[in-house]
Amino acid sequence: MCLSACVEGDIALEFTDTDHVVSRSAIHLSHPAITRLGVAPAALCGAGRVEETAEGHVCFGTARGDVDTLMAGLVDLGGIGGEVDLSEALTVRRLGSDRLRVSLDIEALVMAYRAADPGMLGAMLARQASHGASGTLVIRLRAADIVGTTGGVSVDGREAFVAIPAALFTEADPDFGGPFITVLELREGCTFGLFCE
Repeated sequence: MCLSACVEGDIALEFTDTDHVVSRSAIHLSHPAITRLGVAPAALCGAGRVEETAEGHVCFGTARGDVDTLMAGLVDLGGIGGEVDLSEALTVRRLGSDRLRVSLDIEALVMAYRAADPGMLGAMLARQASHGASGTLVIRLRAADIVGTTGGVSVDGREAFVAIPAALFTEADPDFGGPFITVLELREGCTFGLFCE
């Protein structure tokens, strides 16, 4: 929750089956953050849906796509920035018919957002961090099961996540750490990859 001048971003990719993915984006902007940015929430949200809350505004975006497009590095944020080319940061490959290995290079992701249009989420986080305000970008991957990940895992074992602090968007020599790597099981009922057909 944003109580001070902050921008919180949340991008989730949910793999609904072996061929399709749904992206859900939410950007939480506190009232002080909107004032500091000097832009109307509707302009920041683009084609996404805007909802006013007690703390500020939230931009929502949803898009349905296919895994093959994601494998090409293209992520549709559903109106909030539209389709973004993350091919330099995102690598998706199939491990058999029911598993995917997703690797996100955090440094390349931050650099891609730094180079993006000023209205993009990364640029907003960077502007906030440069003014000493807080902010985080959370990336989530959801599927039938998380086989393994370098990030965190939800209690139900179906979601892997990583939180990227806004400071990484502005520091001269930030510590990006390693990549966010996750292996996902795309369908339920697979036992050791033996009964997946």
